[in-house]
Amino acid sequence: MSPIVHSLNSRIIDEIESLQAIPQDEEAIADFVKYNHHDTIKLLRDLQRVLVKEEIA
Repeated sequence: MSPIVHSLNSRIIDEIESLQAIPQDEEAIADFVKYNHHDTIKLLRDLQRVLVKEEIA
């Protein structure tokens, strides 16, 4: 596994764990989205870039 793929995999695992740890009430979910959505978007964009790069290679 390449270093960038390994890094993305670790970030995905961390994100999944964060999502699973959110209490299932509206306030907790709203707080998570308010404070973490930029990190989630960045992770998804990085993942998309790697997938496109791998498809081209």
